Amino acid sequence: MAAIIEHRFVACAFKLDFPLARLSAEWQASLVLGEAKESRMKHAVGGGRVFLYAYGVLVFHDVDPREREAEIAALARVLGISLAEQVATEEFLVVEAAAEKPHVEESRLVIDRLTPSRAAVIAQLLAQSAAMEYYEELTGLWKQKVLEQVSGVADKGRISMSQWRLNRLVGEALVVRTEVVGVLHLLDKPDMIWDDPEMDRLYEDLRAAFDLADRFRSLEYKLQLTQESLSVLISTKRDTRLYLAEWLIILLIVLEVAFSLFQRFHLLGW
Repeated sequence: MAAIIEHRFVACAFKLDFPLARLSAEWQASLVLGEAKESRMKHAVGGGRVFLYAYGVLVFHDVDPREREAEIAALARVLGISLAEQVATEEFLVVEAAAEKPHVEESRLVIDRLTPSRAAVIAQLLAQSAAMEYYEELTGLWKQKVLEQVSGVADKGRISMSQWRLNRLVGEALVVRTEVVGVLHLLDKPDMIWDDPEMDRLYEDLRAAFDLADRFRSLEYKLQLTQESLSVLISTKRDTRLYLAEWLIILLIVLEVAFSLFQRFHLLGW
């Protein structure tokens, strides 16, 4: 009877991006994204592999939990950044069973053999899923801020937020959208899969298991709607400022006329 081996993949997402230029020589270019220079891979001290993605995600393949913490601490020291707060964590199980037909289930993949290139593809998809989870939460918080201002306009007819805070909100929105597109443009099938017919067949099933395509479309739709709401807020704020400026000009004209009349009446002895 053929042996069954379980492989555990764990993705940890962080708020900060990873400056790849600061990495030590032990981090090699990843099999999937080597040309793009957006990911790295190394062998963990206690066994297994660690995949690193520039957008702030680590994926551990068969690495003990205590070793994971040690790897994160060591990486934080090398990069000179704090990795104390994990914003998202996801796990995925790969079962290596030569006697079974390869297939994807809800939270695991059954495959005949797990090669380094296949492990790299699985790690990339899991990393994208963890990054998307963080962006989904971030977009929800950002959307709530915008809706509060939109509700204020509906109730009071004006925006309570200052121009500085509104500009900052717009900047945050642009940063989030740029990061989301930057991370998830990698949804295209990696070139190496074309040489692996079995993995090629399973790739779409894996994407479906992580629900990447639908989540990306939903996230992009929310970002677009929120940006449109921000455009309305900016226009409303600008119109309010123009309205106030017009009234200020009218007030200055009235004061100038009043002052002229006062001078004329004063000269006439009134």
